Amino acid sequence: MTGIEVNDLSVHYGPIVALGGVSFVAEGGATTAVLGANGAGKTTLLRAMTGLVPADSGSVRFGDTELTHRRVEDVVRCGVAHVPEGRGVIEELTVEENLRLGGLWRRRSERDSFAEVFELFPVLRSRRNQHAATLSGGERQTLAIGRALMAKPKVLLLDEPSLGLAPIVTRQLMARLASLSRDEGLTVVLVEQNARTALSIASRAVVLNLGRVVVADSAEVIAADAQLRHHYLGF
Repeated sequence: MTGIEVNDLSVHYGPIVALGGVSFVAEGGATTAVLGANGAGKTTLLRAMTGLVPADSGSVRFGDTELTHRRVEDVVRCGVAHVPEGRGVIEELTVEENLRLGGLWRRRSERDSFAEVFELFPVLRSRRNQHAATLSGGERQTLAIGRALMAKPKVLLLDEPSLGLAPIVTRQLMARLASLSRDEGLTVVLVEQNARTALSIASRAVVLNLGRVVVADSAEVIAADAQLRHHYLGF
C-alpha cells in the first residue's frame, strides 16, 4: 500500500511562518494523527498537501507521484481527497446530489460508488432524498466524508472531523474511519484537536507546535509520554 511523504514542507503567510520544514511519512493503509494546539499549523499542513495553499519549499509525494505545486483537481485525480474543517456540504442539495458531486470525475459505476458509501454510512441511505440543511451535525460530517469517498481516493485527509460533535457521535465516526483504514486499505491523515480520540485509532502520530514537528512516532509511544501530552496535547 502506498503512503504519502511530506519532506521539509514550508509555508509562509507574509512574515509569518505557518509551516517550517515539516517532514513525516503517513504509511499506506494506516491512520496517521496530526496533533497540536490551535495555531500549530495543522490545517495549513493539509491545505499545503492538497495545493489549496502554495508551499514555499519542500515536497509532498504519493508513491512516485510529486503532488507539490499541482492544481487541486489534479491532486484529487492522483487519489488524494481532502475533507476540510467545517462540514462543507451544499445545504440546498440533497444528500444524493452532494454525494454525486464527489464522484463527478470518476469513470466507474455511480451505482457501485453509492452502494459502498451507503454500506459504510447507512444513515445516508435513509436520508438520501433529504436536503443537507436538514441533517444533524454528525450526519453532515458523515456526508462530507462520504462525498470524498465517492472519488475512491487512496489517501483521505481529514481536518477536525469531530469538531462540535457529541462524544457518542465522535466515537461512531472514529470507528468508521478506523475500519476504512483497516479493512479497505485507505491511508488516512487525521488532524484532530481531540488528541486522545485520534491516538486511539492511529498507528502513528505527528505533533506540531508553531509550524514545526515536535515529535513523530508511534501513537502508542506518544500516548504514553505524559510530559509531551501535558505540554502540547492538553491531557
